[in-house]
Amino acid sequence: MQKLLWAGLLLFVAVFGWMLWSLTRTSPQTVREYQAIIAQTKEEVQSPLYVSNQQREQVVKDIFLMQESGRLQMHIVCKDSRIVFETNGREAQLVEHLKDIHALFQEELGNTNHRPTQIVQAVRANEGTYNYQLNRFVTEDVEIARYLVDGHRLPDQVSGKPLMSGRAKSAVFTFDDTFQFTAQKMRATLHTLEK
Repeated sequence: MQKLLWAGLLLFVAVFGWMLWSLTRTSPQTVREYQAIIAQTKEEVQSPLYVSNQQREQVVKDIFLMQESGRLQMHIVCKDSRIVFETNGREAQLVEHLKDIHALFQEELGNTNHRPTQIVQAVRANEGTYNYQLNRFVTEDVEIARYLVDGHRLPDQVSGKPLMSGRAKSAVFTFDDTFQFTAQKMRATLHTLEK
């Protein structure tokens, strides 16, 4: 009887072990399927989760910056633009791609001979981008001219002889706490003002 009990117990352990092994073993095909799912998930995490585009025509953009001397203004007009919003779940980025750009930037407000004056940059470029998070406007192959203009209000247009005119391969205009301008490979001419 005891032998029969031991044989039954041994049979039970063997059947239970076989069932446990059958349920928990992973076939090579299943391993490959799991690896494919993990690789696809990693690609999805690294790629943007959401991208949105908006096309606009005849765009006018005004950006203001407060300084001790007063309010500076950046006025951009372009033929068309495309705004791209992209997020990967952790970070969002909003960038506007502009075409056929004409812009005026108040660089500095001051007083000359007891009358309000301003330094204005006039910019023309075929294309550029404006990054909303960085408050940065970047242009390629750009014409730039600096003017001394009466008043503290940004004019609709500037004319006359500029203080400086030139062309740059690229230019970066940043509005943060201050107005910053950087040009790469710029050729410029300084002009004298006649009294």
